[in-house]
Amino acid sequence: MSLLNIAVNEEGIVKNFDKGVTRDCGNCVSCCIWTEIKEINKPPLTPCHNLKEGAVEGKICQSCSVYKDRPGACKDYFCAWLMGYGEDEDQPNKSGILMDVQITSEYGPVLFSRDMWQGASEMSMGKRAIERISEEMNLIVLIADEKSPQIRRIKKLMEVKK
Repeated sequence: MSLLNIAVNEEGIVKNFDKGVTRDCGNCVSCCIWTEIKEINKPPLTPCHNLKEGAVEGKICQSCSVYKDRPGACKDYFCAWLMGYGEDEDQPNKSGILMDVQITSEYGPVLFSRDMWQGASEMSMGKRAIERISEEMNLIVLIADEKSPQIRRIKKLMEVKK
């Protein structure tokens, strides 16, 4: 599958609406922890202050307390799973892997993967999620070091088999 009708937001995150799958976040708050939200001065790798009690303890099983009125950056963010890629078990809070498509100067569009907990990309469920979604999207995968959200701090680079 190739990316069609892509729209890129200010942060370089790609949204693809061609998949035709409707999903909602449910109790997944992975992006509320990993991503930076400039509108509310939330740094990356820091649980958002809008998360309901319990998510701060490293549990990715709560929800946003202001979901209906959440910041624009949150409304505009779509992980690969939310866009319809992968299976139900690939949801970030289940697989431990948060993935989105980003545009890089070196590789063009890439599937940017982040471990939600240490070693998630090395565990069988995380590996399956990365393999499944990257094959569906036919993109190079960049797996970020869990200690740094910067794309320059890549732990692994693998080419997706075509």
